Amino acid sequence: MSKPNDTRVAPAQAQLSSPFFSRLPPEIRQQIYRELLALYPLAWHIHTVGGRTLPVFPCITDPDEHDPRYEMFQTTRGHETMRWESRMRSPYNFHWRCAEAATAKLPLIDRNRYLSTDLVKMKMQVPAPLLVCKRMYLESVDDLRSSLIFCFTDIVTARDFLAKHKRSPSIRNITISLRIPNIFAEIYYPLTDTGEPLAHPGGTTLSFQRNPWQDLCRQLSLLSPLRSLHIRLDTEDLRPWHKRVNEKHFFELLTQIQARDYVLYLPELPESLSQRGLPGYYLEGDVLQDAPFEVKRGPRPNNWQLHLSRAPLGQDPCGPRHVQYALM
Repeated sequence: MSKPNDTRVAPAQAQLSSPFFSRLPPEIRQQIYRELLALYPLAWHIHTVGGRTLPVFPCITDPDEHDPRYEMFQTTRGHETMRWESRMRSPYNFHWRCAEAATAKLPLIDRNRYLSTDLVKMKMQVPAPLLVCKRMYLESVDDLRSSLIFCFTDIVTARDFLAKHKRSPSIRNITISLRIPNIFAEIYYPLTDTGEPLAHPGGTTLSFQRNPWQDLCRQLSLLSPLRSLHIRLDTEDLRPWHKRVNEKHFFELLTQIQARDYVLYLPELPESLSQRGLPGYYLEGDVLQDAPFEVKRGPRPNNWQLHLSRAPLGQDPCGPRHVQYALM
């Protein structure tokens, strides 16, 4: 934390004529800075430029809040049902509300007239303590850096951003929410890493050691110890998570990452061991004793039933979809 005698503060004017600096002790000033910073959005989504969303926009989702999509899909009717179905398929996964809010706030003018950096400037607000004077900037910037949260909903965007900014002192808090494509789970499905490489629809060849998810995990492991890292995962696979995802292999590199507040949000596992497809390969029990992260599991929709729900049911094709949501 910056102190008045910090070498970085030395070039700044002492501002001795200001009672704020001359009378208030550093501890009180730091508390004031924290209160002021709390008035601004400090969690930001980093998104690939293009489409209908801004490349940077505020996150409005709390990592531990309840996700109502599954219940609403089952209890609504007609167009509302279709809307909740679309939300469950959102590539933003748990952060679907953030994407909708960003889209709703797009400027009405033709966005082709503006560069992505211009759109960022239009949406981001610079906290007031950074604009008052050089000394206040230097005293408050560390609190800002420790509070900024970078949110990602795309593997490649997260990988490239962290590779570019891995030495930035502002990268201290990261939130990742992903709906994993089938092919990434398939790469780790063999119980050993000797399986043949898989061809990606984009033309590239993926393997256990060379794929975007593995690259993202490596970038995370290269960062300085983080203040917080929250990773929430789901899958696009029609088959259940507990039968297709080898958690020990899939999350192997995550054990090399250091973070003070480190949580993996994963789909629930069936209580009955006989219903699990990969016994012994889940993150549970003794496996978690030395793990640097905490695992929190929750319900996920049964993607196969969600897929079937697109077919008309009974005499009322717009009626409620009574879909059973199995454990993923």
